[in-house]
Parts: sequence; structure tokens; C-alpha cells
Amino acid sequence: MPNLFELRQALFVHHFADMKCTLAVEKLLMVSDLAAKHYHLLKQLLIEDSCQTRLSLDAYRTLVLEISLGSPLFVFEKKLRDLRNRHLIRLYLRELSGLATTEETTYDWSLFAEVVIQHAMHYCNKQLSSTFGTPCDINGNPVAFYTIALGKLGGRELNFSSDIDVIFVFSESGQTNGEKELSNYSATTCLDS
Repeated sequence: MPNLFELRQALFVHHFADMKCTLAVEKLLMVSDLAAKHYHLLKQLLIEDSCQTRLSLDAYRTLVLEISLGSPLFVFEKKLRDLRNRHLIRLYLRELSGLATTEETTYDWSLFAEVVIQHAMHYCNKQLSSTFGTPCDINGNPVAFYTIALGKLGGRELNFSSDIDVIFVFSESGQTNGEKELSNYSATTCLDS
């Protein structure tokens, strides 16, 4: 029976030996269960993206906006997970190739997390609004919704094993204006769960 090292080496030889960045890809497959499990994402990434440059905040937003806010929840979640996995593999690969420092990687991972959280919150807010309406102040005016990042994400130092700490707030007290009403506090709690 082959051991894990032999299995990962066979995976590399079968799928990646003739591609660019072979040493970094081989290292990645040896150390990352995620990359080995999702080797098809790694292969697709290598075909579509040289991984030579960092992505900007706008580039992350463009990638995330390809996931429709009108998708059913299970589709939305799957597409976010796939994008997360692909991008995580991209960051691993850039660092293993010597194309990114640890500081750049944690900063870029934080930017990515920021846009994913924003997009997920827009999705949740849209779902909540369809039932409960828009959160409003006591005069019926729509209020602003904010997501505040704390800890490593707030400092843009998110590493691959970090959890994220966020606070969701509305700018003013009040309630939603839909057929079913919720206090803005309760609406925030719904978004948090």
C-alpha cells in the first residue's frame, strides 16, 4: 500500500509534471491537504492564471461579484467555498514560489476575506429584506448597515488558520418596514447567525 508521500507524488506526476511552477506545485501538494483534495482547482488555476501578480481589492471584488446575489443559498455557499479554496491555493502557491512574502500573503488574504464578507452580508441582507423589509430609523428612513472587522482581519493580518471577528451594526435604532417587522437589533442578530 502506498504511503501519503507516494500518493501525493503520483498525483503530481499524473496531473502537474508538465506544467509551470513544478517545484512549488509539488511542494504545495505535499504540504496542503486542501490542494491535494482540490487538485482540479489547482490545475484550473495554473491554466488560467500565472499567479505572478498580487490581486487588488478591485480584482477581488470583481471575482466575488460573479457570484449572483439571486442564487439559491446552497449554490451561493458552494460558489463562495470554491472561490475561497481556489484563492487560498493561489496564495499558498505564490508564497511557496517566492512570489509573495508572508506579510503580503496575510494582507491579501485579509482583503479577500473583506470582500467575501461584504458580498455574503449583501446576500443575507437581501434574503432578510425579502421577508422583513428594510431596516429603518424611528421616522421610517432606511438606516446604514456596517460590518466592523476586529482582530487579525481588522489589522489586515489574517493568516490561513485565523478565525474572523466581526461586529454587525445599524446606524440607528428602529425596525424593519416589511409585512413582518423586526427591530434593527433583531435583524442584526439574524444576519449574524
